[in-house]
Amino acid sequence: MYGLPVKDSYTIVDITHLRSRVVSIVNDLDHKVILGEEQKKLGKYLEDKGVEVFYIPYPQASMEALSEYIALKLWEIVRDWENVDGIKVCVSQGSFEWACFEKRSNPSEE
Repeated sequence: MYGLPVKDSYTIVDITHLRSRVVSIVNDLDHKVILGEEQKKLGKYLEDKGVEVFYIPYPQASMEALSEYIALKLWEIVRDWENVDGIKVCVSQGSFEWACFEKRSNPSEE
């Protein structure tokens, strides 16, 4: 379907098939304050000050929640692609601060 390599090669897809989708997700988040659903009071305050806010569907914004949010958005796109049986997204806040989320077709493999 997408010229995928042999399974277990750890190359998921040709990046050209995924790039525009990743860019779309990043553009939604870029240059915005990212908050969780329980942070709407803070978000309203910031919006009243002219700050752009993006809410992720988690109680609080964190690197863990953000990595899960992005991974699940990408999973919606790639889950039916040939030879794709999982996705892992890592979010970094600095050299030593990061969180990852992995989604697999077979949850017992996570």
